[in-house]
Amino acid sequence: MDLETKESMKHCDGNATDEFIKTEVQKSIAAGSSDSFWVTDLSRVIERYQQWQECFPTIRPFYAVKAQNNAPIRMLLKSLGSGFDCASLNEIRDVISSGVNPEDIIYAHPYKQVSHLKEALKLGLISVCDVPSEIFKVGKTAEELGVRPRVLIRIIPVLGETVDKFHMNAKFGAQYETVGEISKAAKEARVDIVGVSFHVGSPCHSSKVYGDTLIMARRWWDALEEEGFSLSVLDIGGGFPGEGGELFKQYSRDINLFLQKSFGDIIMEGIRVIAEPGRFMVTSSQTLVTSVIASKGPRSFVLSTGVYGGLSNTIFEPDQARACKPYKINLGSIDEGVKQGHENGHVNGLRNGHTNGHENGYGKEKGLALWGPTCDGTDVLMPGYTIPDLETGDWVAFPNQGAYGSMTMSSFNGFDLPEIKFVKL
Repeated sequence: MDLETKESMKHCDGNATDEFIKTEVQKSIAAGSSDSFWVTDLSRVIERYQQWQECFPTIRPFYAVKAQNNAPIRMLLKSLGSGFDCASLNEIRDVISSGVNPEDIIYAHPYKQVSHLKEALKLGLISVCDVPSEIFKVGKTAEELGVRPRVLIRIIPVLGETVDKFHMNAKFGAQYETVGEISKAAKEARVDIVGVSFHVGSPCHSSKVYGDTLIMARRWWDALEEEGFSLSVLDIGGGFPGEGGELFKQYSRDINLFLQKSFGDIIMEGIRVIAEPGRFMVTSSQTLVTSVIASKGPRSFVLSTGVYGGLSNTIFEPDQARACKPYKINLGSIDEGVKQGHENGHVNGLRNGHTNGHENGYGKEKGLALWGPTCDGTDVLMPGYTIPDLETGDWVAFPNQGAYGSMTMSSFNGFDLPEIKFVKL
């Protein structure tokens, strides 16, 4: 970590985002623009990285690039000492372009195009597999290149009754019953199995899932070593809550205990434990700022961006969307205006009034429908939120959208993508 980054870590000011938003909105109004824009505050990423180090001092983060991929984020995390979890060739190239050493990258997607795999193998990246056919693919490609490949075996997590909506068991992960078949394939393909990985799904709502899966991971570890492989890497994946704070601290306490129970003896021998946090690192770093461009009635408004402009989580992750607590931007003083949006309940901003049984799904007596600008009838945000005085020309901020927000934007219907602006550290 360089001195400049260390110094900036001492001055992480939460009000910087609010002041910046207010200034940028005023600039937009002066220019006659009602275009939405993203505000990225890198100090929030620094805060999260610090919290990770405090809570997981022995687990090195390999940032999940898919959560938010831009050069400032990559450069900052590199300077802080993070590794990187990449799922595609373009992500690998982006990270390499930021000066990251290939040893600090893991190619974590179990299924790969051969053209992507070739470049990863040339760089010497550790990759991930979960079926024999992919191990053979890796082995054949590596043989053609004259290199010896290293892989982690991704195992299926033990979810029990705690199944998150976005668990990935149907698509990824090897069952323990296949350990013999996988070992045989690796030996025949001349592939070095160097560790075990898993991913419990994101966001994960129970730390117990990590505990149960670490027990299974140890079974895999011991079985693979009995087959003659020399293992040195344990990857516990992602799924860490984007809220951070006390919830994350409790998760970390639980996971550290589970890790010590299942792997404590060989951690002492020097195995490397890594994780793939994405949501945790960047959720709080981005706010989407949008304007009200039309009123359909007292409780129905059209915004300058919507589902296609980065708020797709209102469809795919409604719990996360409701937790973001959007607020109306008051252009008065910072104390009376923007800051009020961060008060509990957002009394003068948007309030979470979501209840079950909304008429037509978009509100009841006080329900508020916020529509995106496209011609798609499902482009609707935050059904069930209430606000006392929203009207055309107002501006609304959606905080905590840094994970999978700007990364999911599209220009559907010909609408420009919201510009991404950065608060100066």
